Amino acid sequence: IDGIVFKYDNIKEYNEAGRTDHHFKGGLAYKFYDETYSTRLRHISWTMGRTGILTPVAVYDEIEIEGSMCNRASLHNINIMKQTLGEQPYPGQQIEVAKINQIIPQIVAAQDPQMDMSFKMFHIPKVCPYCEEETEIKQENSSEMLYCINPYCNAKLINHLDHFCGKKGLDIKGLSKM
Repeated sequence: IDGIVFKYDNIKEYNEAGRTDHHFKGGLAYKFYDETYSTRLRHISWTMGRTGILTPVAVYDEIEIEGSMCNRASLHNINIMKQTLGEQPYPGQQIEVAKINQIIPQIVAAQDPQMDMSFKMFHIPKVCPYCEEETEIKQENSSEMLYCINPYCNAKLINHLDHFCGKKGLDIKGLSKM
């Protein structure tokens, strides 16, 4: 559970409290805070989707969070990566990780970059880590997405095939991209 809701136990008082366009006023919801755990960022890997989007994934020192060992968290896109880790993420950067709704590991805070520039900063790849062809940053809504622009990228083609053969496609049982 990620929270608790309190409601009037008297129907008359509950109804008298009224409602807005979206919800009743006869109750009060409290969200629990997710517990955070400190660890260190080791590197940022990039995963390929079937449309050619390269998604940044933070790889950090393994920690136990709520009964399971975790060492990776999606950073979703370039904007969220910069918002979460700052403009210049680096190896060894202190980060705080939580399991959002007790399920999905997510970086919730990061130490500000150090002023000592002797360490190696992480950079957005200019070439695809799978086919080594050029990448391009495209603006989609309010997010910056990194794309592999090679239409013949093997990683992109494998993800296309996996999607085609998957549950929403042909639903071929026992077929895996592994």
